[in-house]
Amino acid sequence: MNQASVPAYYFPTSVMLVTQRDSLVFDQGISVQVSSQLEQAAQLVKQASYFDKVYQQCFSENFIANMDPDSTKLIELSLKSISQQIYNPKRFDETTLLVVDDSLPQHEVLRFWDDLADVKIKKCWISQDIYNAAGLGMLNQQRVHTLVDGRDFQWNSGFYDQLRALQQGHFVERTSLISEILALPGSHCLLDAAFSAFFHSFCQQHHIVEYYLFERSGSFLLINRMGEASCLIIKNQQDLQHYSELAIDQHAPSASLQQLQQGERIPCFNLDELPPDHAPRLNWDSCLHPAEQLQGIEKYYYAWITELPEGFLARDKMVSFAHYLGYVTNPRLVAAQ
Repeated sequence: MNQASVPAYYFPTSVMLVTQRDSLVFDQGISVQVSSQLEQAAQLVKQASYFDKVYQQCFSENFIANMDPDSTKLIELSLKSISQQIYNPKRFDETTLLVVDDSLPQHEVLRFWDDLADVKIKKCWISQDIYNAAGLGMLNQQRVHTLVDGRDFQWNSGFYDQLRALQQGHFVERTSLISEILALPGSHCLLDAAFSAFFHSFCQQHHIVEYYLFERSGSFLLINRMGEASCLIIKNQQDLQHYSELAIDQHAPSASLQQLQQGERIPCFNLDELPPDHAPRLNWDSCLHPAEQLQGIEKYYYAWITELPEGFLARDKMVSFAHYLGYVTNPRLVAAQ
């Protein structure tokens, strides 16, 4: 995984495991599909679409063809499609990681990796001899992304961490164009190594298993392993200037204005979504939240909001990964065809 960047969104996806072993036990925090046949697994992987609807909705043909300043407004408006995925239970069924273990003949596995060379999916090979020329060749050619030593191998917490890192790496690559376009004016927190280190540490500390960018400045909707939603609000100095101008226009209390200008408190609403000429009058005392600072390429101001504003999301329609695992048999056996 590219630890120097943060994907515009991430949610746990399914792992396709190809094995001829029986009675495997998996961590309850991961979704696994199991197949015993390489040919069948290859067909299933090829049939799947990895250029998902979320990504498609972020762009239009006109947007990609016209990288001018005006066209960047399209991505700001279309970021809504990312956070809307919390209502889509099918997102967790997507397979972004393929694992083949050492119970299958090596010559068949090598043909299998060659057959899937152009498929945009992360690939992991558990082998008894990871240092053989064939395996290292597959790794160097990126036919596989990780080689795991099969001697005394166990499905333990360390291996699950490897799988999750591969899954997140998939999303970094998949959303790279979003990050690059957001950084067109100069830089963006998603591509800042200091912010990335902070963000990944924050998610680990608070058991965040899903996150979705909902604001151009870098604010994320977060969902933890218990299915609880919160927001990490991110602003930079330019954002504070824009909000301060709006606060002045609306005759905000002087104390609130000063706290906003100094980055002591930041708002939990999306400036991009406010009508440009007739922004609703805001209660500046209640919409500002205590903020902390992070120094990266630029200075960031952040606030973690655990009690979301009323109407921020429809909780009764939200489907989290915790809910998903509650009604999915794990692992799911893929029937032989």
